[in-house]
Amino acid sequence: MKIQDYFRSVPGGSAQSGVTVTLYKHADDSTVTTATTDGTGLYTLTQSLNPGPVYWLATSGTGSSTRKGSSKSFGMSGPLSVYELVYVLQALGNGKVKGYANELDVTTTGTRGLSIDTGAALVAGVPVTLYAAQTVTGTANSSGSTRSDVLVLDVTNAGQAEEGKAVLSIVAGQTSSTMTVPSGHTYLPLADLTLADAGETYSVTQIDTWLLDTAAFPTRSETKQESVVTSQTSNQTISSTSGTSVLSGSVTLTNNVIYDVTVRVFLLTATTANDVGLSAWWGATGTAGTEVLNGAATHSGVEAIYTTTVTGTGSAVNFGALVRKTDAAATASYRSGWSLVQAIPRT
Repeated sequence: MKIQDYFRSVPGGSAQSGVTVTLYKHADDSTVTTATTDGTGLYTLTQSLNPGPVYWLATSGTGSSTRKGSSKSFGMSGPLSVYELVYVLQALGNGKVKGYANELDVTTTGTRGLSIDTGAALVAGVPVTLYAAQTVTGTANSSGSTRSDVLVLDVTNAGQAEEGKAVLSIVAGQTSSTMTVPSGHTYLPLADLTLADAGETYSVTQIDTWLLDTAAFPTRSETKQESVVTSQTSNQTISSTSGTSVLSGSVTLTNNVIYDVTVRVFLLTATTANDVGLSAWWGATGTAGTEVLNGAATHSGVEAIYTTTVTGTGSAVNFGALVRKTDAAATASYRSGWSLVQAIPRT
């Protein structure tokens, strides 16, 4: 939490230097921190974590004016209601800020002690910053066996009496996957801990839950494309009337990515018109597209297309052309040809 402003004896009055500004908790009027105004009247109140609702109080250097401000006072900024920003920020999720300061790194210190280094996080829409390393100590283990604990950043949700309050806490006997969160609070687990006995040092497994970490997002898949080309110097006989697979290949699609797939095939045929049928297939020869017939007797180019939508599995999928002669008595052949598959991701 950081509060910075200029202190003046009255609004619009002259800046007051050397004035002590004290920050108090609304909950119990206890002091959180203090600051002294500089020569321009500027003061900065900085506190790691968040004490919850607070107010500041200061008396001018001449003692003629006492002023007070409160975090419970909020208003508009243009069309925005400042208070409602916390609800909008909740859409970003909960996590640490990657790359800021020391990223809330957790290390052991002494008996059952932990040190949480500088960093920042967003929890329940509330920004939380550690400007200096903080320490926290767990309770003794009297269970007689190894105990699981979890270090959490505990934030009181907006709308609660102490909304915005953020503390570091060790929850004994629970883990990050089994912990029970009290009503009105949100926990961001920072480390899973194990403790052998009362006098032991914690064994720490740090949890790096990053806020808007691009590395955690599914990478946008690129278009997948493969082709097969053949160039024959002599006619290749087409003897089957049920279909022969040619120009076959394979392409590997990324797991759980949805693709729009197009298979294009081409053959240069040589036979009587309409005696050769060509179709494109995907996955298996039994899954073929519309058959296209040759249009001329000698060296007629035939192209066929097959389209589908699939979800990648991370495994290779086959494709190719299916060619046949439509008249068993005909003499049919092909020479050059190619097949091409393009899989365009939707995500």
